[in-house]
Parts: sequence; structure tokens; C-alpha cells
Amino acid sequence: MTDVLTAPPAAPDDLLVDVTLLEGRGWDVVRERGWVQCSPPGAVLPPAGWKAHVSARGEHVRAVVTALRDVALEHGLVFKFLPTVQDARRSNSKGTLRSISGKLGCVYVGDAATLEGVVADLRRRTRGLDGPDILTDLRCGPEPVFIRYGAFEEVWTFVDGQRRLGLRAPDGRLVVDEGRSRWTLPPWVALPAWAEVFLAERGARR
Repeated sequence: MTDVLTAPPAAPDDLLVDVTLLEGRGWDVVRERGWVQCSPPGAVLPPAGWKAHVSARGEHVRAVVTALRDVALEHGLVFKFLPTVQDARRSNSKGTLRSISGKLGCVYVGDAATLEGVVADLRRRTRGLDGPDILTDLRCGPEPVFIRYGAFEEVWTFVDGQRRLGLRAPDGRLVVDEGRSRWTLPPWVALPAWAEVFLAERGARR
């Protein structure tokens, strides 16, 4: 297991967490479309797969992103996060697009087998921390940890003349990524058995 990093009191360039040590270990760190994305050496993302998101409120923002960074480092997975506290506040504000509302960071897991360990580690590291619900995702326990299956790359399709974000099906067809607007799974994807308890909890809250 790769060792984790210790979060400094303040990150360079006012980022929520320090990523310079990641760069020193060969990770690729880029700012793109309002996010900071960090990729381990040689990482190649599939077109779609499982993602684990985190959210946070107020003073918990930096601690939650630190947990995300350390878990992604341990598992050698691509992750991204909002750069600053101000960005996190905007994500939690009213009027934010449903597809991004509440999302503070994301780790691109890919397969369901790896997802279970990533979620368990994120929950352990964020225990006692608070974050708002992400309406497009399935919350995993009281911790601010969520899962969703969706596209890893931005592709578009047209439905009734409207341009919609797409998702590539196993047979190659491009379909609408319905998970961009609500919690749902594509028909070819099954919810892992360990996550069924969280789906039941979601239903009980509604």
C-alpha cells in the first residue's frame, strides 16, 4: 500500500490540498473546467465506470478533500477536486446545476470490485464529517460519500433535437447519461450487493 500524504496547514496557490508532492511522484496535475485533476503515471481511464464522490460543508471541506486525495493515492486512482473553499461554497449554493450540486471531489474507480474498498476507505477517513446530499448519487452511510455509474469522458448525443451528455453502452451505442440529472443505473449495470443496504436507506428517507 502506498503511504499517504500529510495535509499542510495551507496548500500552495490556495488549493484545498497540496498536490506538489504528487507531482514529485510523477502524477499529472492539471486544472481543467473548474477542477484540479490528478492522475498517477500511465493512468488511462475507460470510457465509463463507477465513481465515488464526496461532499462537505463549512470547516469540513479541507479534511474531506484530504481524505479523497489520500484514498486515491493509496489505490492509485485518478481523482479530481474543486480548487478552493470558495468553489466548494458555490457548489453547495442554491441554483447550482443539479448535475454538479454538492460535488466537492471525485475518484474514478472503474470496476465494482475496487469500488467497495474505495468506499470503505473513504467512509473510514470521513467519519464524523458532514456534507450535503448529492441528488444524482447514492449516499453510502452517514458519511459524505456517494457512488454513481457514469461516463468518464465527455461525449454527446442528440435526442429529439436536443444535445445531451452521452454514455457508451457495451454494444457501442451512445445513449443519454440519465445519471447526470438523477440517481439511476444504466440497464446493463447492476448495483453491487454490498451497496443494496444504502439503496434501502435512500428509499426510507424519501
